[in-house]
Amino acid sequence: MTPTKPSTNTLSFMKKFKILVLSTVLAMSAFGQRIEDVDEIDANPRAERPLGVKMLIGGFDFIPAVGVEYYVFPSLKFEADFGFLSSLFMTGFQYHFLGNRDKLGTFTLGAHYLALEDREMINDGWYFPVGFQYMGLNGWLVAVEIGPLTHKDISAEPWFLGITVGHHFNGLKWRK
Repeated sequence: MTPTKPSTNTLSFMKKFKILVLSTVLAMSAFGQRIEDVDEIDANPRAERPLGVKMLIGGFDFIPAVGVEYYVFPSLKFEADFGFLSSLFMTGFQYHFLGNRDKLGTFTLGAHYLALEDREMINDGWYFPVGFQYMGLNGWLVAVEIGPLTHKDISAEPWFLGITVGHHFNGLKWRK
């Protein structure tokens, strides 16, 4: 059996993935710096503002989705997203590396269960995003994620790129 050459789709995906990783590392170095002269817990927006709303464009659904997220701990976030114009539901957790520190930018890794209603059937699958989130002290956030989707009806390109914009509300602070 002779080995087969990777398809051009795979190579183009790998190039896209490398560009995303490089841009995420550059963003982390630019925005993920330590804040000086500020008490650590006061400079952590995940601790100060655990409850928020968001809009996801791309990701597990091509149509925008809206969602609610809550930091169970400053480094662990619970999410529930709903398809804005589709009948999709997604829920799961996302881990924020160094989320307990006074960094505004964090790398993320998630595991989400999703269900999609299609012609009176409910199909389900898993979405595993990796990304970078920047949340300012005022609660506004922007995030980029890429991840594979395991779903029986998706066979072409099971990787999705998503951009999230949202806001977290002041209150329900974590105690020191």
